[in-house]
Amino acid sequence: MELIVLQSIAAVLAILTIIIKPKIFLLLWEKTLGRRGAQLCRIEAELHPNGGISLRDIINDINREVTESVALQKAYMASSNEAIFITNNKGNYTWVSPNFQELVSRTCDQLRGKGWLNIIPRNKRSDVEASWYKHAIKDERDFEEILEFTRGPSEKPFKVLVHATRMRNNKGKIIGYFGLCKPQ
Repeated sequence: MELIVLQSIAAVLAILTIIIKPKIFLLLWEKTLGRRGAQLCRIEAELHPNGGISLRDIINDINREVTESVALQKAYMASSNEAIFITNNKGNYTWVSPNFQELVSRTCDQLRGKGWLNIIPRNKRSDVEASWYKHAIKDERDFEEILEFTRGPSEKPFKVLVHATRMRNNKGKIIGYFGLCKPQ
């Protein structure tokens, strides 16, 4: 019964989307029926020719907004004075800021994956790797430790406070870590 009522309402509302601007209409519709009802209306409108915006339009809008949001965040992080890194849920580096690259005299490509271990002095790499992967990744905790970094094999190590915070998706699952490095 609920589906029949929603289909009838969706048909009437599909006609209204032609008259009212679709974005304004969908915002009003979401406030009236809630997100689930609005999603059903969007699907119903997609099934009827000329029934409003299509699912493809909705997906394209979402993809555009996500792309813009990611670009804005990366631009903000790149312009920050902080040495920033981002990892995936396995703890492998996926992105580092220009300041991080400058701090360790390495490129993002050189640090990607487990390449970041090359900035740790050889005699401490296994301990640092074990600490990072056990305490942060395996135990799913934030990570904070003072580590030694080098700019190259012949360079003297320097101390850096590394702080990495878990990033979670909307279901609470860890999708990676956002980290800051501050020379001590």
